[in-house]
Amino acid sequence: MNLNQCLLFKQYTPNQITMLLHEIHAYKKTYSKNHILAHPLDHTDKFGILLKGKLHIKRTDHNGNQILLSEINENDLFMETFALAHEPLHVSVITQSECEILWIPTNHLFSNQIDKSFLINLTQIMAQKNLFLSQRVNHLSKRKAEEKILSFLNDYQLKNQSSSFMIPFTRQQMADYLGMDRSALSFVLTKLKKKKILDFHKNHFILY
Repeated sequence: MNLNQCLLFKQYTPNQITMLLHEIHAYKKTYSKNHILAHPLDHTDKFGILLKGKLHIKRTDHNGNQILLSEINENDLFMETFALAHEPLHVSVITQSECEILWIPTNHLFSNQIDKSFLINLTQIMAQKNLFLSQRVNHLSKRKAEEKILSFLNDYQLKNQSSSFMIPFTRQQMADYLGMDRSALSFVLTKLKKKKILDFHKNHFILY
């Protein structure tokens, strides 16, 4: 189990990580592809760290359409906000491949024995996620499809500090993230390409 790349355990040595996992009663479990880890209205007293595979966090609208909220990759945390707030989930968590997950129960996190750096790291991760959600709200607040797409791509341009960059979404995932139909997204991207505002090939983009 290699957790050195996980931000939750930054500045910890492998031996310190092993001791900490024992103190917080963490445990590991493997799941098959398309396994639903959590449903809307579920309550949870634990959160996960994805050690292997990929997860999707999705919300179902009133028409039954599933909207992709986020993609969870290796060493990412998920469900921590619901677990710590003791609030029911309003999302589904679904494996996209065979996944190995480290589950962390919350009832031991605030013991006096737990190193405070661990809680500081957890707080920083949650703050970064809140910032990410705020950015998405900003994209979705745009009235026109072109504005949503360019707002989204401009964020990745800034993150990469380059007009040429990759995004971690397929076209369908990008459409779900922006609350758009995939065909409508493709139509607008082609329109922007013809206007020479951008260029793209699969998930590689160039903004002019």
